[in-house]
Amino acid sequence: MVFLPINIRKCHWYLSVINAKKREIQVLDSLGVGMGRSDLTMTLQGLDKHLKIACDMPEFKRGDRWQDLDIMNWTVVDKFQEPIQTDSASCGLFMLNCMEYWTGDILSDNFTQEDMKEFRRKLAVILLETELNKLKGSPIYYRTDNEENVSDNEENVSDSDVEFLEDRKRKRQDSHDGAEDKGPLRNPIMAVDPQDLVDELCNHIMSINDATSLEKEWVRSSKPHPIGLSLRRIKGIIRRDQPLDIDCFNMAICILASDEALLTRDPPVRFMDLQFCTAVIEAALTSLRDLDSRV
Repeated sequence: MVFLPINIRKCHWYLSVINAKKREIQVLDSLGVGMGRSDLTMTLQGLDKHLKIACDMPEFKRGDRWQDLDIMNWTVVDKFQEPIQTDSASCGLFMLNCMEYWTGDILSDNFTQEDMKEFRRKLAVILLETELNKLKGSPIYYRTDNEENVSDNEENVSDSDVEFLEDRKRKRQDSHDGAEDKGPLRNPIMAVDPQDLVDELCNHIMSINDATSLEKEWVRSSKPHPIGLSLRRIKGIIRRDQPLDIDCFNMAICILASDEALLTRDPPVRFMDLQFCTAVIEAALTSLRDLDSRV
């Protein structure tokens, strides 16, 4: 089998499986059968073109498992008739679970929308700890002297790599002397409570003082308001003794203004960002200058 992640641009992710044994294009879409498949068609056309090029090469060997390479004539089968995803942000997580558990016939394990909450946190740690992470060694890593001697090729990612903040607090309370453990953390901490998670992230951001890292862009978005934030600006936003960043304020206003719950309120709610305020003030000052010159 060949797993192809398919992206409906700026909208949705789902998995397509090239199953050579069954001569099927198997579609595992967490939203069921309601989405279009034009992106899949274009991907299959590209794959078919490359397979034909490969077949013309003298060193190409077809093999027993790929007797038929004419994939454009294979049957496309939707494996999920009903949606299993109930939110609008977990399609990529469902796709990764499908890649892990699809056997070619069935899913070897069941997963639901509720399972995505834990998987989202686990995935963050897996990505952080992978040997492919080029940012290893940054301040987010707290390693003991023994860990520095571990071979780079040693597999050290497992289900136990997540240390929940709640468990760490309990360990401190259960210690014989009650003293706080101030030693290096073996694993990244993932907080159970969202506010604790935010606090941990803010503490990490504020601990970074490397000049090069501070100038790197950490946040970029085009909707609903274009914004790009460097780490230095983010640190300024976190500090409560400084004014709120103008771009962040405008982003918050745009998000509130697009909230459907607020759009239906009676009387309607009106929002005004600082860009609009600045434009109004400049227009008013221009009008006053013109009036003053006439007088």
